[in-house]
Amino acid sequence: MNLINPELQAPYAPGVYMLTGVNGIGKSTIVDSIAAGHPEVAALHASLELRQLFNGISREELEVLKPEDKLAKMVVHFTTQFEKTLEEKKAVLLDTHLLVPIRKDRSVVYEDIWSDAYTPYVSSMVMLSAEPSDVRAWRLRDEANTGRKRNSEIVDITADQDQNIARFHSLVSSGSIPEKSRVINNSHGSIETTRKNIEETFHTTLRLDF
Repeated sequence: MNLINPELQAPYAPGVYMLTGVNGIGKSTIVDSIAAGHPEVAALHASLELRQLFNGISREELEVLKPEDKLAKMVVHFTTQFEKTLEEKKAVLLDTHLLVPIRKDRSVVYEDIWSDAYTPYVSSMVMLSAEPSDVRAWRLRDEANTGRKRNSEIVDITADQDQNIARFHSLVSSGSIPEKSRVINNSHGSIETTRKNIEETFHTTLRLDF
């Protein structure tokens, strides 16, 4: 199925743009910032979507749900959201994860939540990176403001980021995501600067005219 209407001109030509990175790196804030300035863009937040998707399922039930069954539910949910938004002639801007760390004691397993079923929809992806010490500081600041507790161990943040960046590069190499997708560093902590860099990356796909 051709998702791009050839009769549409930028900035209305639809596409799906993904912003990924570890928890607490600023994805949601930046997605909302971009969407606020572009009425042709619909912002989606994977964490909120997944909470709705698995609402009513207990933690115990979720833990025993096979990863492939969980992923299948996610793919149906997100591709449905993509198609609904694209039919409205809007682009999708989604903040999401590639790998989700599941830790027990000092062991860790990374759950891969990417599916190549997304490939036909994706116009571009940006992986946000930052110094682990910065991510730790942002997580602790968020915890102080919201009460939300997240892992603040530097060694774990470093490992999680390294694994996610490696997965990102493997998706580019395999052709699962566009080759113009790139890693953008957010260590300066400036939303404005990072947003500008992301918009420039998305602009090169020629489906959005930022």
